[in-house]
Amino acid sequence: MQSVIDDIEGALKSRLQEEITGLPALVKTLQKPDGTTVDVPVKVESYPRQPSEQLLVTLATSGALVVRYTGSKYSRKREVCGITVQDRTMGYEVLVFSDSLLARDTGAGIYELLDLAALRLIGFLPDGCVDGVELERDDYVEERKGAWTYGILLSVKTQTRRVA
Repeated sequence: MQSVIDDIEGALKSRLQEEITGLPALVKTLQKPDGTTVDVPVKVESYPRQPSEQLLVTLATSGALVVRYTGSKYSRKREVCGITVQDRTMGYEVLVFSDSLLARDTGAGIYELLDLAALRLIGFLPDGCVDGVELERDDYVEERKGAWTYGILLSVKTQTRRVA
């Protein structure tokens, strides 16, 4: 059985994959050792189970959107016609990795990726949710060896129910 957490994370990744990686402008232009260039589509994936510094730099070099679950908040429980109900607000973060801030540098800059990810997710309604994605905030996370990371915090609402 897959969890609700995994289902929603998968839906967010799929939405980003469908909506962003298909745009011709969203590729990273990488220079190969021989001096030629190649366009690489921006990656969309789950947060790695054991992130190493090298992996995070690699994600930034190619450009990536990484989705991870950050936790939930629950409302007070209530009884409705013999059913115990609690609203659950689930938090997710989309980490955006790039080795450039602006699109003019290498193709897909982090600012462009931040804006496009937010625009593609706002209001999106994953299966099992009672309300669409709500954007909370975006913010600088870190810069490490020329690899920039920003994060977009968002939430979705579900309901937990138990029949008495």
